[in-house]
Amino acid sequence: MLTEPGTDRFLPTRQSLLSRLRDWQDHNGWREFFDTYWRLIYRVARQAGLDDATAQDVVQNTFIYSVYGQGGGNKQKNNPAIIAYRHRWFDALLPRQVQGVVALGQLADLAWQAWRSTPAGSTFTGVYQAVTHPTQPESSSKGDAAKRKAAITKMLQGWNTALQAFHPVITPDVPTPLVLYGAAFLDSELPDIPQADLPAGCPAWMCGNADFARRTGPDDKTKRVTITVTIPTAFRPT
Repeated sequence: MLTEPGTDRFLPTRQSLLSRLRDWQDHNGWREFFDTYWRLIYRVARQAGLDDATAQDVVQNTFIYSVYGQGGGNKQKNNPAIIAYRHRWFDALLPRQVQGVVALGQLADLAWQAWRSTPAGSTFTGVYQAVTHPTQPESSSKGDAAKRKAAITKMLQGWNTALQAFHPVITPDVPTPLVLYGAAFLDSELPDIPQADLPAGCPAWMCGNADFARRTGPDDKTKRVTITVTIPTAFRPT
């Protein structure tokens, strides 16, 4: 879904990565998934006026509540026990002084609509927006670059609609002018990974968007245990 700065080359987060996320023990897969998509969620949170710490909380919660994936979520979306448990959380958190709620993806929207149909949910008066999950262009395009590009454009249009709905009603932690997305991500909209989020001793270029790591090997089993790291050209010693 992301591109290497200055190029049209997409980073290697394809359907194979999404398939690997079904394996809870594939820690490298989950790390790659997080490193790929956290910037997108963080950017939306900052655009909405949240400060750095709160935006990072949004990122963490987004991934915490999405770890079951679409398939697992679909299997459990009508589970009465899960619905009741989720409603208790909503009842405890809302409709207190919450000015806005954003749902990332269809399952989140279904969960929200179910709660809104309850007596407590009907009293919520804040702004609600359901937007496309940042992984959707990747999963829906199935490796087709043109479809992925079109899906990203459509997703960003939806994000812009949500930002315009939230901006006038949410009290920001930090006053932030509303700057909408274009048809594709700009390099400036994909901030680097904080150095503290990487293992100690990692070089600074691992924090950026450069394509430096690929799974290699003759078969899936080998690829799962083999990662080849290539120093990007711009960072190689002369």
